[in-house]
Amino acid sequence: MNDLKLIFRFIIVVLLFLTIVGCNSQTDGKPDVQKEFYEALIQLRRFGGLTIFESSPQGFENFLNSKEDYVVLSSKPIKQDEKAELLNAIIEKLTRVSKLDPKSKAVTYYLGVAQLLANRNSDAAQSFGRPIKTKTDYISAYVTLVTLYLRQEDYDRAQEVLRKLSEHHPDQKKILLEIKANIEIQKKDRHPARTTQQG
Repeated sequence: MNDLKLIFRFIIVVLLFLTIVGCNSQTDGKPDVQKEFYEALIQLRRFGGLTIFESSPQGFENFLNSKEDYVVLSSKPIKQDEKAELLNAIIEKLTRVSKLDPKSKAVTYYLGVAQLLANRNSDAAQSFGRPIKTKTDYISAYVTLVTLYLRQEDYDRAQEVLRKLSEHHPDQKKILLEIKANIEIQKKDRHPARTTQQG
């Protein structure tokens, strides 16, 4: 559980640096798709505490505040016995939206977040990996994929994502340093004998 808290704290710290990135959702002109996407985000937001909405998609807050029902729903606590069912419904909705709008980086990213919360790690890795293949400017995808690989103690893959981020966005020096440091710290904490032998 402490590992999970550490990982999510890392996401929070990195996302604080990403407030200028935004989501650049490409759901414009498709009101039904956008509405479905936003409704899924309202449900996903209920998992709170993760502050995964540091850079909410443009227009999301206005949508959220457009109906009192949405505001109430977004702050309604989730009962333990309904978490899995709710996550499955969110994943199903975001999967449907991603098929309707396959170029949306935001939809793909939040689908990955929902999959990660549901412990569908291989699905989440695929979702986060899709925008990375297109050298996306959606930095959160890189950060969260590194976090997923660190959670699995797959340091080679975490390093590979860091390398791609460095190639695609060399100007993101602060984020690159944070990720590199986090990989090294976690390697050292998990395998102290291995890192002292290598050093």
